[in-house]
Amino acid sequence: MRGAFLRLSEFDPAWTNRLIGELDAEAQRFAQAGGPGLELEREIKAYMRYQGQGWEIVVPLPNREFVDGDAVEMRRRFEDEYRRLFGRALDDLDIEIMTWSVQVRSRLDEPQAVSPVETEKALAGDETRRIFDAREQRFVDATVYHRDELVAGDRIDGPAVIIERETSTIVTSRYRAVRQPDGCLLLTRKEQDHD
Repeated sequence: MRGAFLRLSEFDPAWTNRLIGELDAEAQRFAQAGGPGLELEREIKAYMRYQGQGWEIVVPLPNREFVDGDAVEMRRRFEDEYRRLFGRALDDLDIEIMTWSVQVRSRLDEPQAVSPVETEKALAGDETRRIFDAREQRFVDATVYHRDELVAGDRIDGPAVIIERETSTIVTSRYRAVRQPDGCLLLTRKEQDHD
């Protein structure tokens, strides 16, 4: 983001393209540092207001080089967004751009659906830990499992604690956890509980 004042009545496409180019280069360097060679997407926004207003609204701009007639397009986009937010646009007022934003991000692949496991295998453990079960309002002995040792289909009936380096998953008495093919834990209520 960069604060750079421009009135639409004085729109200068060359100045605008230089500014967007500088912001884009900075954003590209930052995004590439996190994942060299990734395909990137760019989004350009402007923080715009009617002349003299004390606050701006965010307006998405075209993701391309700007040309002489783009002041009209920017006004249309601003007024559409202003109408959406406040019900109507104002006539005969110049529009000011206070801040420019270029966001560059890597493209994310569409997540693939994960089919739930077909068969489950109940696990038994020998290590326990005392945990407080808020629903039961008492301490219970919970079996301890190590998440990195679980394979798809492993079922853990609560009360249990599934530990890993960064966190622990508490499975209360009314629930069970099943490790899914993608590594997630699916927690479901045990069938015998209906409340």
